[in-house]
Amino acid sequence: MRLGRRAFLERVLSALAGIACSQALSLRYAQVLAQPTQRKLALLVGINQYRAAGSDSGPLLGCLTDVALQRELLIHRFGFASSDILTLTDQQASRTAVEAAFRQHLIGQAQPGDVVVFHFSGYGSRLKAPTTASNTVPSAAPNTASEAQSAQTDKAGQETLVLADPVVLDDSAEADLPADTLLLLLRSLATDQVTTVLDTCYTDPVGGLLSGALLGQLRVRSRPGRRLALPASELDLQAQLQASLGLEANQLAVQRRAGQVPGVVLSAASPSALALDGLWQGYSAGLFTRSLTQQLWQMTPATTLRIVLSHSKAMARSQSQQEQPQLQGQKSSQSALAAYFSPPTQNPIGAGAVIAVEDGGRGGQLWLGGLPPAVLEAYAPGSVLTVAGTSPDVLPRPDPLQVQVRARNGLSAQVRVLEVGANESSSSLQDKSLQVGQHLHEQVRVLPRNLNLVVALDPALSRIERVDATSALSTLAQVQAVQAGEQAADCLFSQLRAADQAALTTRSMTGPDLPTVGSYGLFSLGRDPIPESFGESGESVGSAIRRLGHRLQNLLALKLLRLLNNGNSSQMEVAATLALADPGRAGESGSVPRQLAGRSTRPWDQTEQLQASKAGLPTAGLPAAGLLELPVGSSLKMQLSNHDNQPLYGCIVALSPNSKGSIRFPTSVDPGTEADNQKDWGLLASQGSRTVPHATEPIPWIVREPRGLVEVAVIFSRAPFKQVRQNLGQAARQTGAAQTVAQEMLTLRNPLSLMRGLLLDLEQASPRPSGLADDLLALDVNHWAGLMFTTQIV
Repeated sequence: MRLGRRAFLERVLSALAGIACSQALSLRYAQVLAQPTQRKLALLVGINQYRAAGSDSGPLLGCLTDVALQRELLIHRFGFASSDILTLTDQQASRTAVEAAFRQHLIGQAQPGDVVVFHFSGYGSRLKAPTTASNTVPSAAPNTASEAQSAQTDKAGQETLVLADPVVLDDSAEADLPADTLLLLLRSLATDQVTTVLDTCYTDPVGGLLSGALLGQLRVRSRPGRRLALPASELDLQAQLQASLGLEANQLAVQRRAGQVPGVVLSAASPSALALDGLWQGYSAGLFTRSLTQQLWQMTPATTLRIVLSHSKAMARSQSQQEQPQLQGQKSSQSALAAYFSPPTQNPIGAGAVIAVEDGGRGGQLWLGGLPPAVLEAYAPGSVLTVAGTSPDVLPRPDPLQVQVRARNGLSAQVRVLEVGANESSSSLQDKSLQVGQHLHEQVRVLPRNLNLVVALDPALSRIERVDATSALSTLAQVQAVQAGEQAADCLFSQLRAADQAALTTRSMTGPDLPTVGSYGLFSLGRDPIPESFGESGESVGSAIRRLGHRLQNLLALKLLRLLNNGNSSQMEVAATLALADPGRAGESGSVPRQLAGRSTRPWDQTEQLQASKAGLPTAGLPAAGLLELPVGSSLKMQLSNHDNQPLYGCIVALSPNSKGSIRFPTSVDPGTEADNQKDWGLLASQGSRTVPHATEPIPWIVREPRGLVEVAVIFSRAPFKQVRQNLGQAARQTGAAQTVAQEMLTLRNPLSLMRGLLLDLEQASPRPSGLADDLLALDVNHWAGLMFTTQIV
């Protein structure tokens, strides 16, 4: 008999965290949900266009999308009324307008216990010490020029939010909202349940280049700092706010430096790090806001804000090592802190929501912010989604309302309702009509059969270099060249600079392993060098591209692997737990594997760490990070659990931009048997678990160099991996008798061939929708699950 979702959850919780922890957790969530109704207010500010012609503030691209992402999230997942969300974009977001909106919409309306969200996306900057105190003495501030000079000096170095007023090039900062003023405005709220989201940064990372400069394929959200002084009007305002709050003049700087901000602050970057604009097909957005809102779409009431942020960090790091999201504020240390101080209004976890209907509910528009960005990039027409129920305990209807994607543009998709009979009654037709606000689950994921790897060419390359690179890349199958910053891409081709070489040195690369400045190679989208991709000094562009052909295929394989991430939509009942196999000291016997993280087809980690942290119990040192740091030389184990009602097949695929990768199965591989004859590879009995590598396997799972990101996917399927077996067997035979199948699995020479075979196996395990074009493949969420771990080898 098939386990219901509640029964499955209880079983997983019991296995990983214990009955007592589960009961305490349930009580905590019940208390949260039983809180009196709160008013929820939000002020969302996003600025792409800074109108000062000829200044150093060029346009950004993703800030308006950030505002839209937050707005849809707050309405459809957290129950904010649209009338309680005020948005200010581009020229609406002047210094005067933002201050007035904060005072009237937030301070003027929020009551004790209400929920407040303030979001800013745009440029950040930093004040520097003024050369003089003239014209800066406010009427209600220090009474002498020397005191004013001291006050200005105390404010030097603090961060500012750059608003939409014209940027002036003298010693004034009227377009900026200083951190001190923001702190005072936040302290003026009657509630402490406030979340401040800042998708901006304050450090000029590229030596004074114009604001909005490209760092690889990504755009930097900082305006180079100038010698700025606060105008008298700003100091007057701060003095008035301090007086109303009963704060002494010196208390403000102390509180700012100590991070004593009401509620919590979610920042894209630390004061010395970067916030970046990302570019996807059809839209741009902040890396931080895109990852944060996607994680919040998928969260349940059981998910703490710290867990959300750690997974957001892991997503952002896949594009850039530069972005380091931060959690601060007076409430940030609370272990069971709920996102936005408000649990989601609906338990079902979906890909998105209906935001508009047409044709009497027979068609409409979806917001697909709940899909992982890498999946959404390839989400094709023909994909099918099912309207979610109102409770996770409600059994699926025998004829659930389903919609099919007809077209997609960025984050939104046009859909039509499927299978409406000609003789349906009016009440039945109403049941099968879309309504604004409905959540939807994935049912069938349709993807292009032949995806390209898109390589961005650094604009710092000469015109001849870019022409040669475009020509050479055009000769490679499924590889496409674009100009950096103009279209979505997967990696960057450029020359190594001295700063890039220094970054590699911090990864312990020295001597002959360190590539030469000026050599050609590959970078992440945020210009993190891929260490082993660089050639010799003096190499031609064409020779470099030919040398990189195999590595580009490996990057395409990694792109395909990311498309299998469906832990939040799969209907299978499976889980995986990653652990250190040797947590004890060297030579110590009887050491017990230490769990690092878990994933399951119920959202988020179902490990002891997650459950214990929410219940306020000891966590035995388990990190809550979505990004797992693994030291070189560590020995790993992965437990695969099948709680489904039938046997399944499982495998573990690990791929990295820096190396070839590996595949492992939860059953032994007989080196003397042809791969395509080992039909029980990966077999997992119903209600059973297996550990990889198993006790009798002679080859342990050791973390090896090169250092960097490694993405590990645990794949479950209802059908055996026939094509994968054949591909591995063929690869082993091509290397001769010395290369066994087991060895080939651990040092994949052709990850792209493996991934194509895996996609074919999963497609053949899924029923195919009628009328689908041959160049598309369809994967049914009832027939496969992909659980993803992002690790950093250190």
